[in-house]
Amino acid sequence: MDYVKALVIKLAMITAVLWVVLGGFYGVSLGDILLTSLLLTGVSFLGDMFLLPIFENASAALGDFGLTFAGVWILGIFLFEGDFSLGTASLISAAVIAVGEYFLHNYMENHDLKDQTKVMDTMAISRQDKMQPEFGSDEDTEEDIKKETTDKETDKE
Repeated sequence: MDYVKALVIKLAMITAVLWVVLGGFYGVSLGDILLTSLLLTGVSFLGDMFLLPIFENASAALGDFGLTFAGVWILGIFLFEGDFSLGTASLISAAVIAVGEYFLHNYMENHDLKDQTKVMDTMAISRQDKMQPEFGSDEDTEEDIKKETTDKETDKE
């Protein structure tokens, strides 16, 4: 349930930002904005679930900036109609969404998804080496041999 809540918040935020920036300033259609929002939300949410436990919030928000910038630009090439600077529209959208993502990541870490991100952390690749050395030995020491022979003699009696 907490994942659904975070996903809905992320979708609403991305859609609102794209609607204001792309729709309000650049005249992009609502259908193109919704499709772009859905695609960006899906990819970004998966990234948040697996990468946010590994990286800090600022690094994850910076990654969301890059993802949003590239996503809006690439999708804009195929979807958006109109004569405007797609690079500028992508940059403004990515900057505003990255700020929102920073606050959303805080919410996800500190409130509803605190326990779930710990679970996802165990599934993700960690920066720490999780291997532990073995402290046993395969060779018998003199003490082990003496103990075995003593045990065998005791068993015979």
